[in-house]
Amino acid sequence: MRRRFNFTGRVALKGRNASVRLTKTPEGRFQFDAFLDFSDLSLPADGRVFVEAYFQATRKRFSFGLVSKVAPPSMRFLDEFGDPQAVLFRVKVLGQDGRPVLLADADQLSPQDVADDASRRSLLSFVASDLGETAWRVQLRETNYPLLHVNKELPDPLNLTQTDPRFHAFVFPAVIRQVLHHVLVTEKFVSDPDPDPVDRWMNEWVQFGERLTSTQAPEQVDGEPDVEACSIWIGSVIDAFASQLGSVTKARKAMIGD
Repeated sequence: MRRRFNFTGRVALKGRNASVRLTKTPEGRFQFDAFLDFSDLSLPADGRVFVEAYFQATRKRFSFGLVSKVAPPSMRFLDEFGDPQAVLFRVKVLGQDGRPVLLADADQLSPQDVADDASRRSLLSFVASDLGETAWRVQLRETNYPLLHVNKELPDPLNLTQTDPRFHAFVFPAVIRQVLHHVLVTEKFVSDPDPDPVDRWMNEWVQFGERLTSTQAPEQVDGEPDVEACSIWIGSVIDAFASQLGSVTKARKAMIGD
C-alpha cells in the first residue's frame, strides 16, 4: 500500500467499507452495485450516504440512505457513460447537523468487472486514439486500471487487441513490464489483503503476476523496492504469460499460416 495523510478529520473509507461492482442486464444496460459496511466506524447513525459516478465532465449522484440503514436506489444505471471501466465512483457520508459536513469518503473507486471471478477481471482498458505514427501507448492512471491507447488508424484497432495473436505476442509483454515496473518500483507498492480502494488496481496486477508464476512479488528492503529482484520477477511473469498464451506459436501461424 502507499502512504497517505488525511489532515481534514474525515474518515477515509477502506476497501472493507466501500466497493463497487458493475453488472449488466439482459438488455445490455450497465448498472452498479455498491457494497457498503460502516459497522467498524464511529459514524452517526443518521449520516446520509451517497454514491457518485463520474467520468470527465459527466457526473451522476445516487442516494443510498443512512449509515444505520443503507438503502440502494432501484435505478442505478450508467447510460450516460461510455466504457463502464472508465467510470470512477465516490462514496460520501454527510452529517445532517446544520450545513452538510463530509464525515467520511472514498474517492476514485474503480469498479470490479462484470465477471464475478477476480481472476477474470480486466486489468487493462482499451481505447482507439490519435497517436500519429505511434502504434500504441500505455496510460498509467493513479487510481484506475491502466489504459492502452491503440492507434485509431489501424484496421479495427479495438478488435485487434482481442483477436490478433501478433498483437498479443509483441505488445502485451511490453505492457506487462511497464505496468508492473510502475507498480512495484515507481509506486513502491506492496500487496495488501485489504488495500485502499484507490490502490485496488495495483493490488490486482500484483496478484495477477503471483498467480501466473506461483511466486510472491519480491519483498522490499528497508522500505525500498529491490529493483533487480523486481526486474527478474517481472520477467518471469512475462514468460509465464507468453507460455500460457502460446504467444510465439500463435503469432507464427498468423504470420505464415499453417
